[in-house]
Amino acid sequence: MDFVFVCVLVGEAEWLMFTPIC
Repeated sequence: MDFVFVCVLVGEAEWLMFTPIC
């Protein structure tokens, strides 16, 4: 899975903003 795709998913999910994925 591309990091960019994960960043987009995390950006869409406000409840996951706390997750330091980007």
